[in-house]
Amino acid sequence: MKLPIRRRRSAHTWVALAWDPHELLAAVARPTANGIELLEAYDVTLDKDVTLSRACRELAERLRAGQWTSYRFLLGVPRSLVEIIPLDLPPATAAQLPALVRNEVYRQIGDLPDDTPIDYFIPENDRTAADGQSTIQLEAGALRPDTSAVIKSISDALGKQPDSIVVRSLAIASLFRRQVKVRPQHTVLLNLMRSNADLSVLDGDRIMFTRSIHLTPLPDGNVDIHHLADEVRMSLFVAPQVETSSEEPQPPEHVYIFADVQSDSQFVEQLADELQLAVTLLNPLAGTKLNANLDTELAKRLTPLIGILCDAQKQEAPLDFANPKEAPPPPRVGRKIAAYAVAIGTVLGIVGYQLRHDVVTAQQAADAVDEDVAMQQQLLKKVRTKTDVLDAVQRWEASQINWLDELRYVSQQLPAAEDAVVQRISLAPSGNGRGVISMSVKVKNQSLIAPLEDGLRDEKHSVSSQRISQSSGGDDLSCQFETSVLITPKPVSTPE
Repeated sequence: MKLPIRRRRSAHTWVALAWDPHELLAAVARPTANGIELLEAYDVTLDKDVTLSRACRELAERLRAGQWTSYRFLLGVPRSLVEIIPLDLPPATAAQLPALVRNEVYRQIGDLPDDTPIDYFIPENDRTAADGQSTIQLEAGALRPDTSAVIKSISDALGKQPDSIVVRSLAIASLFRRQVKVRPQHTVLLNLMRSNADLSVLDGDRIMFTRSIHLTPLPDGNVDIHHLADEVRMSLFVAPQVETSSEEPQPPEHVYIFADVQSDSQFVEQLADELQLAVTLLNPLAGTKLNANLDTELAKRLTPLIGILCDAQKQEAPLDFANPKEAPPPPRVGRKIAAYAVAIGTVLGIVGYQLRHDVVTAQQAADAVDEDVAMQQQLLKKVRTKTDVLDAVQRWEASQINWLDELRYVSQQLPAAEDAVVQRISLAPSGNGRGVISMSVKVKNQSLIAPLEDGLRDEKHSVSSQRISQSSGGDDLSCQFETSVLITPKPVSTPE
């Protein structure tokens, strides 16, 4: 087929890429003031003969044939290549969060390389944090150790490093939130493709469960609604139950589907009848400008890519492992200290010079010596004032609690993993500069409680345990108790 003549490509062009076990999809787009404009779309079928690397090489050839050579590369990886864990963190500022999140992810997962990309986001319905005043609930993500090799094979095939690495299921959920402003609290979100579907169970803005479904099409090519309904019911059965104020778990109230099916109304009615739930069909291309030559049937299957592009255009990607959130650079205290040192050195130099001059001229001008001594005393008084300020700052810093150090201290005192496990831990200030670490611990036997308390107790930490009981679980950890560690910073003496 003869390719149309194209204009020179701009660096403002974006190429988004994502894949599932059966298909690789790519979209070429351009950001605009009102959203994005889809310029071209590509698909490559994956099977035992066409690996992901081979499909990427074929895509690279098709991009070059279309003269798409200068672009920003956005990569969407499957959920299976990413570890995503919910975290409840102690109070922290926005500047402290990156280090706190990274430390907690390594503590919970443990076997990640030191250079693992880690990012996090706070769901919109949990954004009461990052102000240092309340417990912070967020979602943290880390690329699995074997994911780097997959990304490298894609980069080598395309000859392009990703400018953004995001999670496909999160991009679909972002597109859903943009299209459906008013929605029930508990929903099921489906991205329906030809032979598979992405399914997510949502509690507000939080993804509680996600999986990919393989669908065998009917002989006429349509979706097997009975099979799809069975997969949805099975997913809801194994998904975590949504916590509510009532005793009964809250089931999903609505099913939303991104799809390219033809018989829209009939499909929706049949699936709603099978699930006994309200079903709404969504158009992934709503609000997106399309190039006149674009294959619209292919474009309707680009739901994750449109979500990725919209997140990039608005700079709202929840997780981006190519651009993880980092703490702001620390203030350049060294420059301030150097400035003080230069000022003090200059003052002392002047004082020394003046003293030497006074010794030489003391015999000739006693009155001048007295005047110079008074000046020296005034300068020394200023130096002492500066020193008192620095001492006060150091005493204040010494009286603060470093929560990361306290977490490390507690973890060092815990028994071996086969003897004890911490079920819950919380950290909170308790007033007067003190803090409390509360833990719920299961141990192998009650004799381990006293050594644990003795290990935690010192002049800074006081320990008390309560609610010691036998555990009802079936594991080897038969004893359960709760303990509180009161942290009292060591008072810093005030110099006389």
